Amino acid sequence: MKQQVWDALQTIRQKSDHVVRERTGGDRIFIQVGSATCENAAGAVEIAEEFRKHIAASGRDDIVLRRTGCTGRCSREPIVSVYRAGAMPVKYQQVTRELVHKIFTQHVLKGEPLLDHVLDGPIEAVSRFEILNCASIRCGWKGEKICGGPMADRLRAMGVEPEECRVIKASCFGACSAEQAGKCTHILVRPQNVLYRIETLDDLEEVVREHIRGGRLVERLRVRDEPVSQDFFELYGEVAFFNRQTRIALRHNGIIDPESIEEYVHYRGFEALAKVLSRGDPQAVIDEVIKSRLRGRGGGGFPTGEKWTLATQSPEKVR
Repeated sequence: MKQQVWDALQTIRQKSDHVVRERTGGDRIFIQVGSATCENAAGAVEIAEEFRKHIAASGRDDIVLRRTGCTGRCSREPIVSVYRAGAMPVKYQQVTRELVHKIFTQHVLKGEPLLDHVLDGPIEAVSRFEILNCASIRCGWKGEKICGGPMADRLRAMGVEPEECRVIKASCFGACSAEQAGKCTHILVRPQNVLYRIETLDDLEEVVREHIRGGRLVERLRVRDEPVSQDFFELYGEVAFFNRQTRIALRHNGIIDPESIEEYVHYRGFEALAKVLSRGDPQAVIDEVIKSRLRGRGGGGFPTGEKWTLATQSPEKVR
């Protein structure tokens, strides 16, 4: 029975992964509109409908309209994101019905972003590449110990101009351990969304030479294990409001369609439940909650693990 639970989840996940690949694969253009209650109150439903009309009128079948949950930038809603293959994702703030027409005709159809309406903009240009440099103290303190100085300065010394590659300080990716503190730094290169572990200045020069200039991934420096927050940084890493955050519980906000069970399962939904049911050990769950030091959010802040322990000790089994 225990193994059956885990096997059942893997079967469901395989089907969900296939559905997500079908939805997101290829060279299609994606227009993403927030659909949280706060976004809807700001007019997101009408904005999505306007985009739907424009897509239908264009006769294009390679433009996909999708929705997502709240990103947490409520004062700038409705937020609309445009994703084109091989190009930087661009987010627009406080989108109106009139702005929908400009976004669609200029950016979606012609590939020319509206720089004055970019989230937390205006901006002067959209770079061909962006390097998100982990600025945590573990990662060689903003890469300076590894690269001999701030990452942006090192790139300029290599002849890489801001129009070609923009360097952005980001919060911790969660890609290193305590043993690696000060010995390496991590950079996420967009729009290819490749995470590299940099240990020397030579490593950085190789990434610039091969990836930025040559368009070839540097496999030997690539981090294979995807950190929990990487998906969020891949989509929202250029926005200062977001890239200073280290998202764990909320790392999929602004990524998943809130009404798609396939996307939820694809992003490891139900995995914790399946693990618990597969182990069949209630006390192990309580021990884990005790170790987490989780507390109730009421005024007393009562330890959750202790509360659950008291419940198991109750002689009354009817709940």
